[in-house]
Amino acid sequence: MTKLTAARKLQKLHESLYRRAHADANALGAAPAGKLLRYAQDFERSLPASFTRIENSEMIETILRRRIILFGDFHTFKQTQRALLRLLRDILAVTPRPKIVLALELLKCRYQRQLESFMSGEISEEEFLQAVNYSREWGFPWHHYKPLIELARDHMIPVVCVNSDHPGPRSLEMRDGTCARLLANASEEYPDHIVFCLIGEYHLADNHLPATLWNELARRDSDAATPLMRILCNVDRYYFDLDGSGKPLGSTEVLRLKRDFYCILNSPPWMKWQSFALWEEMRTGFPGSIEHADSGADADDDHGDDDAFDLDFQFLGLAKTLSSFLGLDLTKRDLVKFHSQFSPTAEFATEALISAGYSKREVAVMVESAALEGYYFDCKSRTLLITTVSINNLAEAAGQYLLALGSGFVEGAGSEAERFSKNALKRAAGIIGSKILNPRRKTKDHAFHINYLEQTVRRRLLGYARIRRQVSRAVLLALGTYDSLISAWESSRPSQDVTVLLKTENLSRGEVSADFGRVLGAGLYAGVMRNRVPADWIKSLFRYKITEDRPASVFIGDLVRIVNMLLVTGKSGRREAAETNRLQKFPAAS
Repeated sequence: MTKLTAARKLQKLHESLYRRAHADANALGAAPAGKLLRYAQDFERSLPASFTRIENSEMIETILRRRIILFGDFHTFKQTQRALLRLLRDILAVTPRPKIVLALELLKCRYQRQLESFMSGEISEEEFLQAVNYSREWGFPWHHYKPLIELARDHMIPVVCVNSDHPGPRSLEMRDGTCARLLANASEEYPDHIVFCLIGEYHLADNHLPATLWNELARRDSDAATPLMRILCNVDRYYFDLDGSGKPLGSTEVLRLKRDFYCILNSPPWMKWQSFALWEEMRTGFPGSIEHADSGADADDDHGDDDAFDLDFQFLGLAKTLSSFLGLDLTKRDLVKFHSQFSPTAEFATEALISAGYSKREVAVMVESAALEGYYFDCKSRTLLITTVSINNLAEAAGQYLLALGSGFVEGAGSEAERFSKNALKRAAGIIGSKILNPRRKTKDHAFHINYLEQTVRRRLLGYARIRRQVSRAVLLALGTYDSLISAWESSRPSQDVTVLLKTENLSRGEVSADFGRVLGAGLYAGVMRNRVPADWIKSLFRYKITEDRPASVFIGDLVRIVNMLLVTGKSGRREAAETNRLQKFPAAS
């Protein structure tokens, strides 16, 4: 029997995750019913059976020759809105002063004045959300859409509200009609602009908004030939067709379905459906969620009933999936040894952390990290602090949790060099966990730091951007000279490189070691998935027990050598077989 490759095992895992997440989402109300069912069926029938992979630049070239772009939205999934955000940024990079109009379904047209007041700074964000009754009239996560409006404001891009109130059996058709009229108005008002419309993907079936918009433009007669274009995101069938092709895939793939019809893939489809399940559970039963926002319920009340959102359950589910996939042989009794807290405002109960021996200052750093990054997982007390509930955050924390369970890993103790190495090891485990569950996730890998330095080499940077450049330099320095750095670091007279590295690490509050770990984790993951590194290396990372004789720096040193070998063979392509043989002989967790 042929042994499954790591990549094929991962594909089978995602097929299983998809079936489960799709069923869960449908059970919670994602399955269309009634009038929406016909809309969904029309959408599925409109999807072409075949596709062609193309470069992102080719799609952008087509966009720049079109007048109206209809972009399909999956409202609960942040990667959909981020795909449009990245596309707009790419266009801004190509044409620094692009003529763009942004049309949004999330706001009803009667709120146009309130939107313009917010964008001009006349009213605050809180006042704006109250004025448009956001939580009840749209309700999908505001922080998913906010960056789009901020981008428009920063680049003086007009924004148009295109949703409307149309109750009754023909509400969807009537909403399409209003949207088509408003898009045609925008195209006339800004005749030399490209109008981007973000709207629910079911509206993009051939005979829905596209046909209605064509008819509206033809009726006006003045610009009946206005070229339209449709872009979808993360369509299930295309993802699995592409994933089974056996060809190497990037974090983002662009597919041409047919003329003026495209699809962007930037996440596995199980995450799309899981995002709906998470949103639905939080919406109906979690303190501080949309449904509780105006209820007057005390946030400190006990919400541990059957209807409450169970963060522990979601986190445990991801940890169990990762543990099983990695073959860590952890029991359910092992996996339930954690605590979790959710607070979007980073107001956490910290008694457990204080009891674990942390000072108030150390706890404050953890809370600050949770606020900045969306989560923080402490391996010593096995406590998850989370401010933004997302699958990526939960998956990364689950990877770090499995490191704590499998190896007994704890943060802190040891020399400065050892603490640096420990943080790198923890971040590597988190990225590997996250990449297993979301292979398309972009992360700060080696290429990221190279590109960042190349893009900013002649720019005068200030504030955080300047620190960010110093971090990238320090990460690449650590990757290239790790062994000598550690030796010098632990000597009585540290070298100039060590002094600079330590200064940057302190200035950035640990970003150097964190990004260094991300580079190593992403590199190891990629090597295993491409069959260039034995899969046991990942398992050994999660089982590496740190002792005085075998500190974290030893394992990190091995990872550095692996990643550097991969970078060399990746460039030349000639020594891959020889290097792979060397890695096979490399003792895992030496």
